[in-house]
Amino acid sequence: MRFVLVGAGTGVLHLGVFVALRAWLDPVAANAVALSLATVVNTEGNRRFSFPGPKDDPVWYQHVKAALALLASLGLSAVAFSALEPARRGLEVLVVVGADATSTLVRFLLLRFWVFRPARGGGRARRDRHR
Repeated sequence: MRFVLVGAGTGVLHLGVFVALRAWLDPVAANAVALSLATVVNTEGNRRFSFPGPKDDPVWYQHVKAALALLASLGLSAVAFSALEPARRGLEVLVVVGADATSTLVRFLLLRFWVFRPARGGGRARRDRHR
């Protein structure tokens, strides 16, 4: 449930920033900026609330791995934007919403089993490694 709440909040952030930037940027660029910002907020929110506890990787590395997962979303939405006719703003918003919805399951799996995988040894290994 916490993953859903974090995702819904950052989905609204993504869409709001996209719509605001779309006045000045083409849809692919506006989406890239908006999605990048939302990904940083989403990753930190999920790190703190959805997948708490000891992790194998330092925080900065978790954000780098989440950024790699971002590339799939950017690619999916870029392909969808390329299929649209110019000046169809309503369809662009639907593409953003659809791309977010499509990538949610993949993102959950990546975050759960790759980005925020639990530390081996119940957290003790992480504490010992940083001494």
